[in-house]
This record gives sequence, structure tokens and C-alpha cells, in this order.
Amino acid sequence: MRQKRAAILPIVISVVLLGITGCQRASESTNASAGTSNPESVAAKALALDIAPVTDSPKIPSVKNGTALRGKNIRFIASGLSFPFSQDVLAGVKEAAAAAGATVTISDSEGDPPKAAALVDQAVAQSVDIILLQGTPPKSVASSITGAKNRGIPVISVGSDAPGKVSKELADIGVFAYASATNDVGTRQANFVAADSSCNAGVLYLGSSTFGTSSSDVVDQFTKQFAQLCPDAKVAVQDAPLEAWSSLLQPQVNAFLQRNLETRYVVSLVDDMNLAIKPSITSLAGRNIRLVGSNAIVGALNGLQDKADPEAATVGTNLYQMGWAAVDQAMRATAGEDAVADEQVPNRTFTRANIDTIDLAKKSGDWYGSFDFRSYYTQLWHG
Repeated sequence: MRQKRAAILPIVISVVLLGITGCQRASESTNASAGTSNPESVAAKALALDIAPVTDSPKIPSVKNGTALRGKNIRFIASGLSFPFSQDVLAGVKEAAAAAGATVTISDSEGDPPKAAALVDQAVAQSVDIILLQGTPPKSVASSITGAKNRGIPVISVGSDAPGKVSKELADIGVFAYASATNDVGTRQANFVAADSSCNAGVLYLGSSTFGTSSSDVVDQFTKQFAQLCPDAKVAVQDAPLEAWSSLLQPQVNAFLQRNLETRYVVSLVDDMNLAIKPSITSLAGRNIRLVGSNAIVGALNGLQDKADPEAATVGTNLYQMGWAAVDQAMRATAGEDAVADEQVPNRTFTRANIDTIDLAKKSGDWYGSFDFRSYYTQLWHG
């Protein structure tokens, strides 16, 4: 990974009152080790729903031509195969492609948009049938996606955009569909911090401009929800570009925490950021800094099982199901059918309250509940 000095500038936001107070102050009891607080608070009630297993199936129309991908080649362009997020999405894509009779070839941009653009161009030159662009904001490689469109190669944006109908701007570029999770990660993170802290702690939020609006949307969700639940609390937001994680992020966070003694929660866009800063967190004796992330990678979940670890919560997306959703969109594109606006890929919050119900020896796609997404998609395609 390239390393260069990047500015990570804290922007302190005084969270303002937006209408309701979701939890009381420190006079209420909080069971931090179990990840729960006053059961009467709005935040605690929301958290109880957030940690529950997924049981409901999506409401998605079936595919009329479920054999459309048979014999086709899918190019998966990852944004960092060294990260568990990309690995698990790819694992789901491979499962789904096998069920659909397609093959998958793989390349990796390593989070570098210019490299991603070159890899899209390469896929077009090699006449693949469909491109799954994972983790790279489509606008950053617009001309290359248009090149694919001009050759009749559909492009699916995976994990970079909020669910919904593709915007006219991106559709004109050549994006056929999104395969994304339910857009509530920041809200879930705020629910946990509010419930766990009884609104009596400062928060540092680490976003990442590397991921464009998929980062800024989560940060906005967190600050708005936390403002509603904890109107007197303060949130500081820092931008941490991917290239800074391995070298600059740890000393930057450590310096911030040394200056801001009221900060007890560090919330990150993705768990990998928390793993990078954990050594500096554990070195702050007596501070009891708690880490909250997203993606629910194994390293974070192992931390939840260790009662002495600063990991407190992570919001997971069923990334295997996201991979199946991406192939479902590819099936529809190849069949000449309309894209699905929302594949309804679920999220679930993991804390010490539910971690012991999860079998980490299983694939991550099996941690989210009883809903069998593999059989569901197979039925959508083959009836």
C-alpha cells in the first residue's frame, strides 16, 4: 500500500438538539460489559432491535430468464483484497456465480481509483461479459465505465452507493445497478454509543474520503442520530484516507485522545481502522476507550469475545449476501431485465450482548440469522 503524509484534520462538531432526548445522563445505570443500558431509553430500545438476528426475506421480483449468466464471465474488481470486506464479498460472488453457471475472474485496485480505471479498461479490452466494481466510487472512474457501456458491458457498483435507483448521472456514465447494504450503519453505531454511554462521553469519528459519499453518508447518519439521542454530547470527525491507515492513523488518534480527555469512544467507518489504532488505545492506561466499527470482521468479533479488549461493538453487513445480490443484478442486466432498486442486504449490530450466540467458525454469511439467502436467490433465478 502506498504511504504518504496525508492531512487528517479534526473537525469538532457541537451536536445540537434535534428534538428528542434518547437517553438519560450518568445517574442511570449502564452495563457496559454487556453492551446494554437503561432498557427504557430510546437508544436501548433501538439497540435491542439492531442486535436481533435477521429472519425476514427481501421482497424482490423473480428473474424471468434465470439462465442468462450461464457460460458468462464476470470480472470482479476489488478495492483491496487484503481486507476481509472485499474477501467476503468476493466469496459470495463466487458462490452465486457457481449457482448461476458463470465464471469469475478477479483483479484488485488496492483502493487506488486510477488503478481501478485501468482495470476496468483492461476488462473491456478482454471482452468480459459483466463488471462488478467493488468499493470504488463510480464517478472516480467515469470515463472507463463509459468505455464499458459503449462495448455493451454492464457495470454493477458493489458496496459504494446507498441502495436505490441508479441516479441519472451514474446511469448516463454506464452504471446499471447498485448492490449495497441497507443504509443505516451510522444510525446503528449512534444507537450503540448512546445506549452504552448513557450520553456521558465524547466521541471521535473516523471517516475516510477514500470511499467518497459512502463514507460521508455514514458520518452524517451518525452525527444526526447521535444529536437526537445525546444533544449535549460532542463529536469530533477526522478524515483518514486509506493510504494513511498503516502509518499515520495511530499517532494521529493517539495525539487527539491525549488532547481530549473527555473522549471515551472512537467510532470508525470500518473495523480495519480500529485494528490499526488499537495498540495506541490500549497504551492509554486508565482511559477505558471503547472502539466501535463496522463490517464485523473476525478480528473485531474476536475482540468482543475478549472482555479486556477495547472493542465494544461493530455493525456487520452480510457481505456474502451482498455478493449474491451483485450476481443477481448481473443476471438481470444480462437478461435485459430491470435492475432491482434495493437488494435489501441486511445489517446486524454485534456487541458483547450477542457475540456468544455467533459461531465464528462458520462463514460470515451465516452470522446474521436464520434467513437462507442462498436458497432464496436460487429460487428467484430458477423458480
